[in-house]
Amino acid sequence: MNHITEIIEQIASGVDPTTGEAVDIEALREDPDLMRAIKKLNKAFFINKGYSAYSRYEDQYPEHVIIMKEGKFYSSHNASAQVLNRELGYKLVRDMSDRVTTGGPNIDKITGALKTKGYSFIVVEGGIITQKYDGYNPFASVQLESDGLEDIQPVSVASGPDKKAYPLICYFP
Repeated sequence: MNHITEIIEQIASGVDPTTGEAVDIEALREDPDLMRAIKKLNKAFFINKGYSAYSRYEDQYPEHVIIMKEGKFYSSHNASAQVLNRELGYKLVRDMSDRVTTGGPNIDKITGALKTKGYSFIVVEGGIITQKYDGYNPFASVQLESDGLEDIQPVSVASGPDKKAYPLICYFP
């Protein structure tokens, strides 16, 4: 296993593990085969139900929109992301773990819109629920989209400053 760790560390440092030569990391991001492999690796390690804190909150609060602070942004995934898309017009993207995702930096805007609709939600910051609102189940009376979600493409950072949602750290360039 140590060999695999060394290979990953070399690639992350910009070194080709097969030749020892310097590699342009930015150019590697343009390689669709490598990006697919990274997504698969990321999904295997971090999205397993047993390891994802977000998934645990989804299981504990199945009738609430889950909003989790990730860096400076408040993010929602899966069905919760679809509710934010519907209510706030936030753009849906796929993150590095292939989850449907959206969010934004203004928690008051997000929670205000959900409260106006009377929807249940929780806000998680640093592993602690900082806000909890018990209202209506946002998933009960609305048909969540499944058709077309497979066509959502990761959004490029170069798509411009006018995009509405999601932290830059989760975009594929």
